Amino acid sequence: SKSLGNVIDPLEVIDGCSIDQLIAKLHSGNLRQTEITRAEKAHRDDFPDGIPKCGTDALRAGLLAYTVQGRDINLDVKRVVGYRMFCNKLWNALRFVLGVFGDFIPPSANAIYSHICTHEALSTMTKRDRFILSRLSYALDTVNKSLNEYAFADVVQALYAFFLNDLCDVYLELVKPIVYNESEKSMQKNNALQTLWICLDAGLRALHPICPFVTEELWQRLPRPPEDAKNLGSIMTAAYPTSTTLPPRLQLLETDIAKFLDCVTAGRSLRNQYNITNKTPAKFFILLKDVSESQRFNDLIDDFSTLVKAETTTLLSDKNSEVTAGCALKIVDASATVLMDLKGLVDIDAEILKLRKQIAELDPLITKFENKRDNPAYTSKCKPEVLAKEAEKLTQYTERRQAALDAIKGWEQARG
Repeated sequence: SKSLGNVIDPLEVIDGCSIDQLIAKLHSGNLRQTEITRAEKAHRDDFPDGIPKCGTDALRAGLLAYTVQGRDINLDVKRVVGYRMFCNKLWNALRFVLGVFGDFIPPSANAIYSHICTHEALSTMTKRDRFILSRLSYALDTVNKSLNEYAFADVVQALYAFFLNDLCDVYLELVKPIVYNESEKSMQKNNALQTLWICLDAGLRALHPICPFVTEELWQRLPRPPEDAKNLGSIMTAAYPTSTTLPPRLQLLETDIAKFLDCVTAGRSLRNQYNITNKTPAKFFILLKDVSESQRFNDLIDDFSTLVKAETTTLLSDKNSEVTAGCALKIVDASATVLMDLKGLVDIDAEILKLRKQIAELDPLITKFENKRDNPAYTSKCKPEVLAKEAEKLTQYTERRQAALDAIKGWEQARG
C-alpha cells in the first residue's frame, strides 16, 4: 500500500536513491510512527545500500519480465539491475562491432535482407553465420507469437537469450579472429560483418518496444549507405522485424551447435580442473562415435580451438590408446568425449596419487553394496525401489573405479 510506505517509486529505480533518502521520504509523509518504524525496518532490510540507478529501459524490461506472475509484483531490484547490465552488454557489443566495421558499409536494408536469403549467399556462409541467423529467426518467431498473445515476459526472455547467449557469448567470440584481422579481405569476413549488421538491425528493432531509449541510440549508430542514412527516421517508424526476411531456420544445425557448445564447456572445464590457463597451449581431441555427426563437426574444429584456446584440435572416431595416452577426459554424452593432452603440463605422479586415493575411497563403498546385493536376508526384506537405487549406485561406483584405473594406466603410459 502506498499509504503505508511499502511501495517503490519508479523514479527511485530509474534515477537511484540512497537509503537515507528512502527513510527521509517516509518521515515527510503523514504515516503514524508505528507505520514509519515498520516501513523503515523493511527498507533497511530490502535496500541496505539504497537503490542503484537502473535507468528506464532496465525498469521496463524488469516489470515486463514479472508479468508472468500477475498484477501484484514483489519487485526484486536486483533483477532490474540485471537488466541494466543487459543494456550495458548491448552497448558494449555495439561498440565492439562498430570498431570492427571499419569502412564496411552494407547495401541498402532491403538489398541485404534479400541477398542473405539467396542460395548464392547461403552457400558461402560458414556454419557460425547460418547458426546465428537461425537463432535470430527463432527469436523473432517467438517474439511475434508472444506479442500477439500478450505474453510480454516471453518476449523479454527470448530477446535476452538471443542477445546474451547466442550473439554475445557465442557468435561474437567466434568471429573475433576473423573481424580483428585487418589484412583479411575475404568473403568470410564480409559475410561475418553483414551477419553482425543484420543481427543488430533486426534485434534492436525487435527489442525497441521493451527498451526504447537504448535501442534508438544504438540503432541510429549502425552504418548505412548514404541514401539510407539521409532518409533515416526514428526506429519507432521502422518496420517491426519478422522471420520472413531471414533464411529458413536450421534445427539440425542448431542441435549440432548445442552439442558443439557442450564440448566447448567440457574443454574449458578440463583447463579449469587441471589449472591450465588459456595462455598455456594445449592439444585437444574430440571423440565422436557417430560418423555422420563427426563429419558435420569437421567445419567446427577451428571454432572449437578459438573458444577453448587450443593449440590444435583433432577429431577421433575411436579412442586410440597411442594418441590419447596421458590425456584427461570429460564425457559430454554417450557419443561424445573431449580429451586434453596433459603431457608436460601437469605433475603425473601427483595425478596418479590422486586417482589412487579415489580408488581407496570407492573400494569400501563397492564392497558395502556388493555385500548387500549378495545377502538374501537383506534383499528379501528390502523394497524393490531401494534395491534398484542401490544397484544403480553400485554400477556408478564400479564405473568410476574402472575409469580411475584406466586413467592411471594412461598416466603411466604417458610417463613411459
